[in-house]
Amino acid sequence: MDAKHTPGPWTFGEMLNGQGRIPDLNVYAADDMIVARVFPSEGEGNPNAALIAAAPELKDELINLVNTIRELKNIGRITDGEFVNITQPAQMIIAKAEGR
Repeated sequence: MDAKHTPGPWTFGEMLNGQGRIPDLNVYAADDMIVARVFPSEGEGNPNAALIAAAPELKDELINLVNTIRELKNIGRITDGEFVNITQPAQMIIAKAEGR
């Protein structure tokens, strides 16, 4: 499925806020457009920004994983039921990421 979000890869880095203190963290697209701003919060700012920055790649790899497992089903290595049980959580996360 085509991305309806800003294409990855995304990166993140600090940017001083408007008062010149306490850096905010920005998540940037490849063209340096700001995709998200993460505000510092008790040491969770960097991990939150890193997770957001990884989102496009995580989604793409989940899609690849589901497609690989689908191929195993198609060649008879796993049953339809096994396919559903194995991939349903990943497919739900993909749908959430795609706003479905």
